[in-house]
Amino acid sequence: MRRLFPVLVLAAIAVAALWAGNYGLGPIVIVHEGEAKLVLRFGEVVKVLDQPGRPAFRFPVIDS
Repeated sequence: MRRLFPVLVLAAIAVAALWAGNYGLGPIVIVHEGEAKLVLRFGEVVKVLDQPGRPAFRFPVIDS
């Protein structure tokens, strides 16, 4: 039981990060079909995400 709790907490954090990625929030960004997203760092374009379904990572505090 003691080993199950940390596993459940980590799984919940992973699911929450993926869920937030659908809305452009959090560290994972997911591009939907027919759209492109820009990752900005301090107002300058760092990445152009245009491949649908492929998750990308970003720093939530620095990147927008």
